[in-house]
Amino acid sequence: MEQQIPVADSESERAPAGRWRIPLTWSVGALLACAAFVASQSFVARELRTEFERRALDLHAGLVHRLSGDLDTLHALRGLFDCSESVSSDEFRRFADDVLDRHPSVQSLHYAELPRTDGPALRHYDLARAGAVEFVGGGLHAHALMQRVLGAAREGGQPVASEPLCGADPERRVIGVALATRGTGFVLGGFDVDALVESNLHGELRDDFAIEVVDVTGAGAGPCRVYAGAHAPAASGLLEDVEVRREGMFAGRPWSFAYRPARGYAVRGAWEPYAIAAGVLALALVSAAYLRGLVQRNRRVERDVRARTRELTRSNERLQSQIRDRRRIERRLRTLIAMTSRQGITRAQRIAELLRFAAGELGLDGAWVARRRDGLRVIEHVFDPDKRIEVGDALRLNASLCGETLRRGQLLALGMVAESPWEEAPEAAEGHISAYVGCPVRLQGEACATFALFSRRGAFVEFELNDLNFAQLVAGWIGQELTELALEEQLAHQATHDALTGVPNRALLHDRAEQALANTLRAGESVGLLYLDLDGFKQVNDELGHAAGDRVLVAVAQRLRPLLREGDTLARLGGDEFAVLLPRMESRAGAELVAERVLAAFAQPFARGTQPTQLGCSIGIAVAPEDGDTVEALMHRADEAMYAAKAAGKNCWRVAEAVA
Repeated sequence: MEQQIPVADSESERAPAGRWRIPLTWSVGALLACAAFVASQSFVARELRTEFERRALDLHAGLVHRLSGDLDTLHALRGLFDCSESVSSDEFRRFADDVLDRHPSVQSLHYAELPRTDGPALRHYDLARAGAVEFVGGGLHAHALMQRVLGAAREGGQPVASEPLCGADPERRVIGVALATRGTGFVLGGFDVDALVESNLHGELRDDFAIEVVDVTGAGAGPCRVYAGAHAPAASGLLEDVEVRREGMFAGRPWSFAYRPARGYAVRGAWEPYAIAAGVLALALVSAAYLRGLVQRNRRVERDVRARTRELTRSNERLQSQIRDRRRIERRLRTLIAMTSRQGITRAQRIAELLRFAAGELGLDGAWVARRRDGLRVIEHVFDPDKRIEVGDALRLNASLCGETLRRGQLLALGMVAESPWEEAPEAAEGHISAYVGCPVRLQGEACATFALFSRRGAFVEFELNDLNFAQLVAGWIGQELTELALEEQLAHQATHDALTGVPNRALLHDRAEQALANTLRAGESVGLLYLDLDGFKQVNDELGHAAGDRVLVAVAQRLRPLLREGDTLARLGGDEFAVLLPRMESRAGAELVAERVLAAFAQPFARGTQPTQLGCSIGIAVAPEDGDTVEALMHRADEAMYAAKAAGKNCWRVAEAVA
C-alpha cells in the first residue's frame, strides 16, 4: 500500500518547517571553525617547532665544524715551527696571511718564546687582521689573563682557550688560544666568536635565529657569555618557548650553544589557523544558503507531493548514498591524517599501516609498494597476511602488472585478472592474484614506483569510483612518505660522512670506535687505530691550488678503501689527516700489516694533471687495550705515534708502545 504523505493546508503551516536548520548550521559552523582554529594552530606550532629544531641542529653542526677547523690552524702553525730549526719573520707572516685570508674568525696569530733568565730576550712574532682587537701592552701573548693559559698549554700539550679577553676597545672581545711547540715557544691565536657565528649565518638564517654562546667554565664569577646575536628571541607567538641547547668544546673549554627563533621567524604560519577558520565559516554560510534553497524547493514540491513521491524517494536514496560516500571519505581522510601524524614510529611502519588500512577499506586481501630498479619490479613494502609476497621479491618490469601501471602513468583496475589481457602476468601466477588495482607513485614528479592492492578470492571484484579515487589518494600519501624517507636518509648520510671524499667523518668514526671497544674488548680481542697524515700534500696545495689538492684527497680515499676488511672503517679527520679503525684484531701485528699495505699503496704516484705526484704517509698506530681503553686515549696515542713517524723521516709507521 502506498504511503500517503500529509500536505499542509496553508502557507502559514508550511512556513515554520526547516527554519531551525539555518541557525543550527551557523551554530555548528561556528563550533567547527573554533575547533579547526585550535587544531590547526597546534599543528602549525608543532610543524614550526620541528622545522626550527632541525635547522638549529644543522646550524650547530656547522658552527662546531668551523670551530674545529679554526683550531687546526694553530696545529698547522705549530707544525711550521716544530719542523724548522728557524722560522723567519717573513715566513711567519706569509703563513699567517694565508690563514687570515681563509679563516675570517681568526683575528691574530702570534709566536712567542719563554724568556730565559740567563740570556737575551727571545723573539716573538705577531700578525693581526686589519681592525682586529688591540691589547694594551703588546700582543695577545702579553695579556695578563693569557699567562695562566700558557702554563696550562705547556702542561697539557693540547690547545687551551682563555676566557673572553678585553682589548683596548672594551666593546670587542676575543678568545685567546695557546698551543705549546716542541721547544720553549708557544703559538697563539685570537679568535673572534662573533665573526665565526656570523660567517655561518647567511640568507634567511641571519634573520631567523637568535643565538647565544656561553663559556660554561667562565671566569671566577661563573659562566660567561661569549656571543649574543643581533636579533632578540621571540617574546610571543607560536614559538615563544622554543629553545635548542647543545654543548660543545672549544680548546678544552666547555661551551653551551642556545638557539632561539627570532621575532620574524615566530610569526610564520600564524595566518593559517585564521584562514582555516574562515574557510569553515564560509562553508557554513554556503550550507545555510543551500538549506534555505532546500526549504523553498520543498514548498514547491509539496503542491504535487503525491504525483512525485517516487521521484522524491529516488532522490532521497541518491542523497543518502552521497552522504554515506561523503562520510566514508571524511572518515578515511581523518584516519589517513591520524596515521601520517602519529609520532614515535618509523616511516616504514607508517607505510605498512597505510597498506593495511587501504586493503581493509577496499575489502581486498593485501597491498604492496614496489620500486622500479634496473628493469625489475622490487617489493619494498608489503601487507600480505598469507606471506606469499615478501619484501625484496623481484619480477621483470615489462611483463608485470606494475610495469603496465608505470607505462600508462595512471590507475589500472582489473576486477578479474584472468579475464584481462594480462592473465599471464607473473603477479597472477606467482602471487595467485585474481583482482588488482595499481596506482603510479610519483617521487619528485616522476612515476618510479607503484602502489597496488590485490585479492586472491577468485571472484570478480567490482570497484566503485570512490574506492578507486581513495586508492589514488593513498598513492599520493605514500609518495610523500617515500620522498621524506629518502630525504631523511640523505641528511643522515651527510651528517656522518665527509662531503669531499664520501668516507665517514670524525663523528661517525668516534661512534664506531666506541662500539668496537665495547664489543671487541669484551670478547678478549684487540682494537687497532691508525692515524694517517699525508707527507708532501702542502706542496700540492701551494703549487696547484686547493682544487688539485681536493682531487688528490679523493684519490687517496679511493686507493685506501680496497686495503681494508669489510668491518674496518676509513675516516677523514680533516685536512690531509685520515684514520683507520680495525676492530676484532688478534694482535698488534694485524695493525702493522695494514700500515705496510698503506705505505705500499702510497708507493705509486697520484695523478696531478699531466704530471704524477709522489706523496708519502706518516702513520701512528695505537692498539686497545694496551694503549688505552677509551676512544680519546686511543686517538691521542695514535696521534703521538704519527708525530714520531714524522720525526723519524716521514713515510713510515710507528707504534704508540714504542713512542711511550
